[in-house]
Amino acid sequence: VDETTYARSVDYTLTKSRFGRWEQIVETVVLLTILFSGFLPWSLAWFESHAGTGIWARALWLFGVGVAMSLPGLPLEWWAQFRIEERFGFNTSTIRTWVMDRVKGLLLGGAIGLPLLALILRLVDWTGDRWWLWAWLVLIVQHHFIGTSCCAIPQAHTAVGEVRHVAATAALVDDH
Repeated sequence: VDETTYARSVDYTLTKSRFGRWEQIVETVVLLTILFSGFLPWSLAWFESHAGTGIWARALWLFGVGVAMSLPGLPLEWWAQFRIEERFGFNTSTIRTWVMDRVKGLLLGGAIGLPLLALILRLVDWTGDRWWLWAWLVLIVQHHFIGTSCCAIPQAHTAVGEVRHVAATAALVDDH
């Protein structure tokens, strides 16, 4: 590798690393704000007053929380794709393609994630204190059969990952 290519590679790695730290800070601030602001119980009460308290309503609420938590990261994803990647000549995408990828990921995440969340919430009812063990088993099976096919669509895989992350709050919802 010549000196110019090596220097450019180092610059790209350092730029991505610095940007990654900022992304982690933003994600942490969003998570802490959502957890400690009272948003979760308030939004659940509001949602239940409009949509009811059934399993599917709660699954939809959890999915909505996951989507809401991902929204502040969209500008950072855009910046990484259309500023950093473009600066180093790696971006081959258009804004339209980027937006459509997110929409497709959201739809696929909903199609896979809502039934998965509903099942996990039902497991909380059926299995009591051991719900987490059964939920873990369901997620392992889901990942084995569906996760590998979702890897071909990274945004969908991310959306399903967000659903898994939000599913961890199912115990909090059940306590409400």
